[in-house]
Amino acid sequence: MSLAVMALRIISSRQRGLLKKNEAGVFYHPFNTEETPVTMQIGMRAAERTIALVGDTKLRETEAVNTTKTEVPSGIVHHSKITLCERHDIAVGFAGLGEGSKPHMELAEHLSALDTIPDVIESILTEWADRYFKGRFSGPEYEEYNPFIPICTLLVVNPKTEYCPFWKVRVLKESNALPSSEYLVNGNETNTAIFWPEYFRCDEEVYDLQTATSIAAFTVLMGSRLNPFGVGGLEIWKYQDGWGQSKPTEIEAIRRKFRRFERTLSRSI
Repeated sequence: MSLAVMALRIISSRQRGLLKKNEAGVFYHPFNTEETPVTMQIGMRAAERTIALVGDTKLRETEAVNTTKTEVPSGIVHHSKITLCERHDIAVGFAGLGEGSKPHMELAEHLSALDTIPDVIESILTEWADRYFKGRFSGPEYEEYNPFIPICTLLVVNPKTEYCPFWKVRVLKESNALPSSEYLVNGNETNTAIFWPEYFRCDEEVYDLQTATSIAAFTVLMGSRLNPFGVGGLEIWKYQDGWGQSKPTEIEAIRRKFRRFERTLSRSI
């Protein structure tokens, strides 16, 4: 997040009386507790109706506080942020804080309860998101909450659709869902590492599954290089007649390939 955007959020929060103060007397925004760490996920289409879904795994288990210290804050763990609705082969990832809950899992359970999934799932997603928000953030302390800042975003990947397979659900007072047919970034969208899908023209080119996976994984790994305090870890899911998660040995191979890529970039300058 840029300093300008952060400043605007802080000013807006103080005006609404929503800032909390930690023991050191430092103000912080209760809805931005995942700013460090921050999620970075990418869903990308590939040839022959396959899909690559890649994300980081850094999570906070304790409430965040602002600090001037340089070490990684306590309460940081690595865990998957992606779950599956196995009944309909839909993957759901989350970014942001759902006030201690797991919104991606709740959405996956909701989708599993449906007999069928239409090609266009926008209304299903936004109606669920509205209920989720109202059920958890409808108290008097949230009445003046900025309606344009989502409490979390969900990356929904529906490989079987003839329409857009990727949806980003912004959970707020009046939720919305943004579609894409090529690729979609969720979470740390201000990280300049998202340049790589643009550089490889992933909105125009359809790569094979291995190449698409490499582009998405390199983007997340580069995001970690640029924001090591926020983005970390790696999980890789692939859809090819069903979802499969990459094993640690495959992920380590991707990491080695990325390190070679970095060295090649350095030598080329």
